[in-house]
Amino acid sequence: MILGGPNNRVHEAGLVAAASGGDARSEICPGVAPTIASTPGRETRERTLVQFVATGALFSVCAGAGALVGRVYDLTALKGVGSALAAIEVSTACAFIAAGVGLWYLRRAPSPQTYRLARFLALYVTALGAAALVPYIVSIGLGVDLLLPTNERSSLWRGTMSPAAALNFVFLGVGLCFLRARQSQFAALSHWLVIPPLAVASLAIVRHAYGIDSLPSLFMGVHTAVLFLILSLSILVADTRLGWTRIALSGTTHGALLVRWLLPATPLVLFLLGWIRLAGERAGLYDGRVGLAVMVLLTSAVCILAIGLTATVLNRRDVARLRSEARIAGLNSKLEQRVQERTQRLTKLSQELREANTALEKLAYFDPLTGLANRTLYWRELDRVLSDNSRAGAEAALLLLDLDRFKEVNDCFGHAAGDELLVKVARSLARLLDKSDLFARLGGDEFAVVVPRCEGRAHAERIARQLIKGVSDTVRLERGETSIGVSIGVVMMPQNGTDASDLLRKADLALYRAKAEGRGRFAFFTRDMSSAVQSKLALAHDLRRSVRQKEGLMLHYQPQVDLRSGQVTSFEALLRWTHPTRGNVSPSEFIPIAESSGLICELGAWTMREAAVQARAWLDMGELPRRVAVNISATQILHTDIVREIKKVLKDTELPRHLLSLELTESVFADHSERHLGRVLGELKRLGVTLALDDFGTEYSSLSRLTQLPFDALKIDRLFVHDVKKSGRARELLRGIIALGHGLGMQVCAEGAETSEELSILRELGCDTVQGFVFARAMAASRALAFARGASIETSHQTDELPASSSSLPRCARPGRAVRDRKRRWRAPRWCVQVPARRGIHAGSTSECSSSSHR
Repeated sequence: MILGGPNNRVHEAGLVAAASGGDARSEICPGVAPTIASTPGRETRERTLVQFVATGALFSVCAGAGALVGRVYDLTALKGVGSALAAIEVSTACAFIAAGVGLWYLRRAPSPQTYRLARFLALYVTALGAAALVPYIVSIGLGVDLLLPTNERSSLWRGTMSPAAALNFVFLGVGLCFLRARQSQFAALSHWLVIPPLAVASLAIVRHAYGIDSLPSLFMGVHTAVLFLILSLSILVADTRLGWTRIALSGTTHGALLVRWLLPATPLVLFLLGWIRLAGERAGLYDGRVGLAVMVLLTSAVCILAIGLTATVLNRRDVARLRSEARIAGLNSKLEQRVQERTQRLTKLSQELREANTALEKLAYFDPLTGLANRTLYWRELDRVLSDNSRAGAEAALLLLDLDRFKEVNDCFGHAAGDELLVKVARSLARLLDKSDLFARLGGDEFAVVVPRCEGRAHAERIARQLIKGVSDTVRLERGETSIGVSIGVVMMPQNGTDASDLLRKADLALYRAKAEGRGRFAFFTRDMSSAVQSKLALAHDLRRSVRQKEGLMLHYQPQVDLRSGQVTSFEALLRWTHPTRGNVSPSEFIPIAESSGLICELGAWTMREAAVQARAWLDMGELPRRVAVNISATQILHTDIVREIKKVLKDTELPRHLLSLELTESVFADHSERHLGRVLGELKRLGVTLALDDFGTEYSSLSRLTQLPFDALKIDRLFVHDVKKSGRARELLRGIIALGHGLGMQVCAEGAETSEELSILRELGCDTVQGFVFARAMAASRALAFARGASIETSHQTDELPASSSSLPRCARPGRAVRDRKRRWRAPRWCVQVPARRGIHAGSTSECSSSSHR
């Protein structure tokens, strides 16, 4: 049965224990002190019993005290109330008083001091009874009565208590001593000790009530017998932890109902029936035989009534129990059916859970795409290999692999083709390795191979060559064929260290060296690689300090000249950094460090604010409005609220919004979704600033972006400008780009123009503005302003200036723009004389510029 579980067995045990006067906890857990759980009405019944015990104690005290006062002072009032009380002996009265006071203290669980006082009074009662009993046994008077108070004025002289009363006091005194004892066996003894006094008192009361002279008188008056009866019953029910009292308080069980109702009613009813019979005989209503018959009939009726009431109660409870069992059986059948159904479901769920755990474990330690070990399993196995080899003194090798040209596959064929390529490459490489080697995918196109038993550097080199050869073949994909390569960085253990994270860092440095040497190569880690990293970290630290303290940072400005008017229409702000000890640091060196260290956003914000402040200062000097261009990096758009930042700069500097130009390279399209970038550019366009697409045609070019995104200007990369002299096709391509920009309503600016021939071609093709060394290189703000005014400038830079860099915050150096020898000079082209002297290019100015490909 479902409901017949351990909890129900405990409940049934509790019912049985309560019905039998026991305790469920004592039945189930032997050794637990018997207690009764709180049931409805129990507190009321306990309070009634306590009041009954207190009443009995007070009645005993008052009766004894009244007898003493009446005997000592011969009070007429007491004689009028009851002359029989005056007949109680002084010793008997003192015993009743002591017993009543002791019982009063023990009506509830007493304190230790109260318990000791109650036991003293109980011993006093016992001593009085025993002292009065001794003369009847050995015929020797102890003279105890002489110690009691007397009344010389009374005509009644003291006597000695009867032997029955003395014996009763002995039993009652010992019973009081054991009442509420801690040990249950001694506490139960108090119940047995009050039975003899109860029987003697009942016998005396029956003799006096029925007038049966043939019964022994026991030398006890009816008043004394009543006192003994009340005192015995009070002691019997005082301790609610034991006997029938405990059963009566146990609740609504059968035994409790019988004890509470039938047990007290039975002797009273039978006593009343006997008195009725004797009263009828004395009145002459019937003789003894008829009285006996009436007694039998009445007793039978009472017994039948008692049995009927008991049967009714028991039957009602049995019917309720049977109905409950039937209801429980019905519920159990439904529960068993539901349990069976749920057991099947739980079995299925358990199977699914095991499968899910297996899948989760596989996901936790294996790459879901390639099935190779993932980074977590790689770290664990690498630690194990290091530990085993350390104990065995063996060598191991760690090879870090990175696929070459993998990004091109993703860009050309899509990410699905990239995933397919990763799977095929992983299978190809796995076939080249031993089963003991650990082959893991760390993420992206990066793999790691741990050779736990490497026989030296030559062995590791042989494995690296095999892996490079195995990947160099053409790979067939669903969307076409492609050929890729792999670069490998190798570290040896324990020669290069025994720390797992340090080994991976060194392998990454070796991989970087391999890629720098031309891809499709491998390189072993050497100490000079760590030195390069330390140098880069130190430079990053110094750059961070310069950014925080705003020291060593300054802006140079390279002019953009309108080919129609010959005037400087705008300047591009380019960041320069002067190191405290190294001097001028090339932007191609510190810009990548700023991007990797997270400083690029701070540098970008500083550059934008400084450029805006400078443009505002030029306006305040009465100069013509000239636009200042600032480069915006992908990191700034991704990690900052660029719109709010620009609004704050424009508000603080009060610079007209159209004089701030933001240049974005096509690389931002690789880091942002079209929707996000379009939202940001739309907000900037509504703000009123100018947007320019920089380095057009070199990176992620897409003609759809020109129509979807709100660019105002198009900047052609210098590669197209340089090739225009060498190839007619390059010239036509440049013509098409210029026509495309004009057709979309955008201004077209050509970067990197260095010669007059290139400048003539750009003018012929209809280019709007030009920026390059043909005019001037990037210079300080004061010299830029002088250049714009048309002042005579002998050289375009001083010897302590850096070569102009195409890198401007926040871009790093652009591919292919190597800095050439800045000592090479050029002469001003002859067409410069056609430009007005005030606002254009001075006819006699010669700028000392590098023939570098930088602006």
